Amino acid sequence: MINKMKALMKFDIAATLDNKVVFIYTIIFPIGYFYFMEWKQIFGHNSYSNYDLISMLIPFIGYVVLINVLNNVIGVTYARRESGFLKMYSFIVQSKLMIILSPLILYYLITLFETICFSIIVMLSLHLIDLETILLTFLIVSIIYLPTYGILNIVLMMRFNHQLMSIVSGMTLLIALFAYTFTPTNRIFQWLLLIDPIQLLGNVCTILTSKVNLTMIVPALVVIIIDCLIGLSVSKMMPIKSASVRN
Repeated sequence: MINKMKALMKFDIAATLDNKVVFIYTIIFPIGYFYFMEWKQIFGHNSYSNYDLISMLIPFIGYVVLINVLNNVIGVTYARRESGFLKMYSFIVQSKLMIILSPLILYYLITLFETICFSIIVMLSLHLIDLETILLTFLIVSIIYLPTYGILNIVLMMRFNHQLMSIVSGMTLLIALFAYTFTPTNRIFQWLLLIDPIQLLGNVCTILTSKVNLTMIVPALVVIIIDCLIGLSVSKMMPIKSASVRN
């Protein structure tokens, strides 16, 4: 089983290295946007607390997590299924679980690497380096990655041309970033907005950088559990045959 997983991950690594354009979206674009938006802070010599610094990073970390999960895990799985490769992989490996876990684990590691690198670049640009912020980045990505995959995994149950996947992922990303800008005062709406992975990320960040507050921890924990259960259910129910074969 381990050898099969290694073989699958090697294949996914080779496919990732062949598609170098994806690194422009996940690393170069966020860095360029950060420099454009925060140039005053970059050329200033301000001091930042851990909370201020990680709060500044939240939208960018959320962007990297969403891009990797949508395009490189869910999008690739969807495209492979609709092109017939997923059925072939399943026949060879004899395990749908390994086929799902291979890109999921690989891009968790890639996401960690990219977000930590981004955090270091931002800190150096702001004339500081803080190990606690790097640790917070690691913890936040580790906590939010699986629930993000879980809730977005619903896409795998939809039927549309796999060539439209980039449009679906783009719209999902825009909606998530737009929802993050909302700060409702009503507690029920605050909880509902935690469906947005970036809102949930911000909530987790606040929990990790402030005093323990059950009114924040409980809703976040409930959403994380629900998202993971959704992901598990979809993974079990997801057909390996393309929509054209199932029709």
